[in-house]
Amino acid sequence: MRKVTLLFLGLAALLGQTAQAQTLKEWDDPAIFQVNREKAHAIAMPQQTIASRGESDSSDSPYVMNLNGTWKFYWAPNPDEAPTTFDKATAAAWDDIEVPCPWQVYGFRNGKSWDKPLYINTRYPFTYDKETWSVMTDRPDDWTYSGNMKNPVGTYFRTFQLPKEWKDRQVFVRFNGVGHGYYVWVNGQLVGYAEDSFLPSEWDITKYLKKSGEQSIAVRAYRFTSGSFLECQDYWRLTG
Repeated sequence: MRKVTLLFLGLAALLGQTAQAQTLKEWDDPAIFQVNREKAHAIAMPQQTIASRGESDSSDSPYVMNLNGTWKFYWAPNPDEAPTTFDKATAAAWDDIEVPCPWQVYGFRNGKSWDKPLYINTRYPFTYDKETWSVMTDRPDDWTYSGNMKNPVGTYFRTFQLPKEWKDRQVFVRFNGVGHGYYVWVNGQLVGYAEDSFLPSEWDITKYLKKSGEQSIAVRAYRFTSGSFLECQDYWRLTG
């Protein structure tokens, strides 16, 4: 994942899309590329908020919280092995990972047995069903993503506290980029989905937040989605 922030606004300044029922199969459906996400827009913040381009903000704005840093992380070789419970007790046994950082890079640097960075430039690193366009078809044995590792999934989890200044304000979470498709949960409740890997995405999470106490956020990111058909380029394949 790239830089992640929480934005706390006093008014409904952003226009949300109509809520959709979610099946958790959207990632493999070429007809769906987002669920419940806010419409794309230009963003205006105080100058001190956007001055820093590094991993941490130099902002002294009380209405922006940077969620970069250490998250809990669970790597699974396929979607059906990804966690379905997102709470502090469950995540306590997971690995740590730094955000922002692709999990392949972090895993390589820290001796994890996750999938590794992959470079390819002339074909997709996955096969697909030519009728349904599913990216979960069988692959040749000599392919990197084949057999018991067709489509790795990384699940992220962390907690945070609401500052008292944010009481009764509308709350948005903003992801500046996540590869390659991902769901978001807040306090265990499913919020939405997006698969535009290199574009920011925002969700209104106001109704999912507790009135007080510790809050939690979880992200499930997929190595391949139906959006991966648009991402076949001459570059290193990295996820997170």
